[in-house]
Amino acid sequence: MAAHTIEAQRDDFSISLGELSAACAERAIELLRERKPQRRFWLFAAHGPWQPDNRIVRHKKLWTAFESMLSQPGASRASEEVAFTSAEGVRFAGVVEVTERALLEAIQVARTSQSCTLIWSEREDIDSPTAMQSLFRCAFPEAKGTASANLNWLELLRQLVPLGDAVLRVTGNFDDRDAAVDIIGSPDLIASLTE
Repeated sequence: MAAHTIEAQRDDFSISLGELSAACAERAIELLRERKPQRRFWLFAAHGPWQPDNRIVRHKKLWTAFESMLSQPGASRASEEVAFTSAEGVRFAGVVEVTERALLEAIQVARTSQSCTLIWSEREDIDSPTAMQSLFRCAFPEAKGTASANLNWLELLRQLVPLGDAVLRVTGNFDDRDAAVDIIGSPDLIASLTE
């Protein structure tokens, strides 16, 4: 496993973190598209905290929380919303394929949510219910009998990188001076980005 970081820093707080992370993301997307244009970007999303297990939550599921991104012209092919239950309640997880026009919106979702990330993959089954079960279980491993609310980056990467996927981790909070996009993948992929 290896990583390549694209970072931008602001000297002036009139520039938003959204703009900085968008600049980093544009460069990351350009680098990845140059290497393997047939691969697609997927936003992996899940409820962070457990939701009450009631009919309202089960009716709304996950994608209603992401309506602004899903309404973008470039968002397409949302997976089924897969439910996960525990004594704490219910959480839903899924992936949505994100094309060029909605990628910057997806980058902002990944930056501001502790339970979302972008995956770059050519796997056809990434949006299957079985893949969702596997993604959720490794991204949010159980501790003391309940799944964590924040992504466990190491476990997620241990599952995805051997499958040939890369993960984009977006960092930068509203009061930070810098934003970054980490491209995490196989050593061969990361080496090819700097050639």
